[in-house]
Amino acid sequence: MSFLMLSCKKATELIEKQQVTPLGWVEKIQLSSHLSMCRACSAYKTQSKKIDQLWRVHHQMPGQEIMSDAEKKELVEFLKKNL
Repeated sequence: MSFLMLSCKKATELIEKQQVTPLGWVEKIQLSSHLSMCRACSAYKTQSKKIDQLWRVHHQMPGQEIMSDAEKKELVEFLKKNL
């Protein structure tokens, strides 16, 4: 049973990993188990997904490779409100 228990650090690593590559079945079970018990990591997953979505949308616009100061400020405010 202890192999299912992840630290928050490992859980956040898996959250980030799953955004770029599929997790193995053991990792999926471990992460799912951790997220069912940890509100902080569940919130982190939501925030990370939102940041990734914003980043992808931003970089799909031609000529917009760098975030403006206003966009940076908006992102910081979003993170402050949702932490």
